[in-house]
Formats: sequence, C-alpha cells, structure tokens
Amino acid sequence: KLKKSPKIISVQPLASIQVQQQEKEKRYKVLVPVASPATIEAIVDISLKIAFHGQGVVQPVHIIEVPEVIPFDSGYADFISESRRHKQVLDQVNKLAADRSDLITEPLLVMSRHVIPTLTKTVIDTVPDLVIMGWHPSNFAYRMLSGMVFRAMEEFPANIGIFKKGKRSDIKKILYPYGGGIHSQAAAQLIKRISLSTGAEVIFLHIVDKGTANKEIEKIQQIMETGLRELQIKGETRIVESDSITSAVIKEANEVDLIVIGASHSWGIRNHVTGIRTDRIMEQINCNGLVVRQYMPLMKK
Repeated sequence: KLKKSPKIISVQPLASIQVQQQEKEKRYKVLVPVASPATIEAIVDISLKIAFHGQGVVQPVHIIEVPEVIPFDSGYADFISESRRHKQVLDQVNKLAADRSDLITEPLLVMSRHVIPTLTKTVIDTVPDLVIMGWHPSNFAYRMLSGMVFRAMEEFPANIGIFKKGKRSDIKKILYPYGGGIHSQAAAQLIKRISLSTGAEVIFLHIVDKGTANKEIEKIQQIMETGLRELQIKGETRIVESDSITSAVIKEANEVDLIVIGASHSWGIRNHVTGIRTDRIMEQINCNGLVVRQYMPLMKK
C-alpha cells in the first residue's frame, strides 16, 4: 500500500483535449512541450520572441507520464521525486503565464501512458504554426534518435524548432547560414519574426569553396541581397570562403547571440538528428541555437 498519494496524481479520468473554435483572425501559435524545470524559461523566452510580432500566442503543454502500474517499495521514492518534478514544472509555467498573460495561454496538462503519441495528437488538435523543443546535450546525440526529439521530427505534423540555450539571453545579432531548401526557407521566416520582435540585426551568411570565381560570388551576393530586402529586416550579407562549411559557420557564430539554421536533408540519417552538419554546429556553438524543420506531408522518413 502507498503511504500517501502524491498531490500531483489525480483520480479523475485522463484528460482529453477539446478543440476550441478557431478565432475569426487566427493568431500565430507556438506550442511548447515543457518537461524540465531547468530549460522551461529559455524555451518559453525564445517562443515569446517568435510569437510577439503580430501578437501571436505561446501554448505550453506538459505531459504527465502515468506508469502502467504504480511502483511499490524502492520505486516509491522515485515516484515521489518524479511527482515533485511535475509540480515544479507546472508552478514555473503558471508563473510565466501569469507574467505574460497577453501572449501565454493557460497551460495544457495531459496525463498519458505514452508521451509521443499524446503530443502528436495535441499537435493535431491545437494546429500550431510551430512546435519548440529543447536540444539535448551532445553526449546524448545517439540516444536522441530513439528519443523524443527525433520521434517528434518524424511524427509531428507541424514545423519544429529545436532550441539550444547559449550563454546570453539578449538577442542583438542573429546569424543565418543560408543553404537553400525548404528547411532554410522556414528558418528565414522565424528569423524575420525574431528580428522584428527584438530589433536584432541579421548576418545573412553563405559559405563557398576556396577559389570560387569572382563572378560566381557576385551572383550569390546579388541573390542574398535580394533575399534580405524581401525579408524586410536590417542586416548584412556575408560570403566566406572556406574548405569546411561547419568550421566556418561555428567561427562566425562566435560573434552573434543566436544562430538559426534549417535542418539538413540528411536529418535522422547516420545517427544525426537534424543533419550531419547542423548537429555538429549545434553541439559546438556557445551562442543560442535554433534548428528548424519545415513540415511537409510527404517528407516522413
């Protein structure tokens, strides 16, 4: 017998999400699955910076994983510890929501025995424009393949941003390494939202091989300048010659507060979650990092 039931556990039936009627004018919505008290503030903060332009909304969601069987004996202490973690998460999210009630909605709380399927259903029901998740430490990169982030990239029918907190929270300079493709284009749209919300300047970066002909560089420069004008944000274009795209991007990232990069087409291949280059870049940068995966119905691995 349990000595006493933790306060976090409810005897009520498992919660189900009711889809509310869409507002007449749909607000840009960022869905934020929150799980760890250590990362909540940073993930919610970047979500607010994305949602702020145009008065979007941030929707936190916390999944309480219910065990198949309530643990006994030695497992009870772990059960109590996990319950306290849930309470810390909820207290922290509720405080953030109270402080920014103009942009943060009431958090969703869902009990479930299976986290990823429940989050996938939440994404389907709430129809967010973006889902923001936290980046795992680099020593967990391999395990991430069978973990939450990789499965989310495979299964969530929505754009996904994977955020890694850097040393500085203020964002005054953003690095945008442009590589082409749908993921890079999705990254550009988030950069625009963050820049307009924070006033940050953008460095529009492209890496070319050493010895690239001047005519080719001039052509790339014109394309980049056109792209920067179309985004309607302040910044500069920069073309760097290097034998290593990864090393060059990491070096350029040393002078900015945030790097936003599209996932590689090779995400999920060869033990890499967001792509070979993007994984390495995210693991080695000291600034904030955001990898963006654009959702396409036919792109599932």
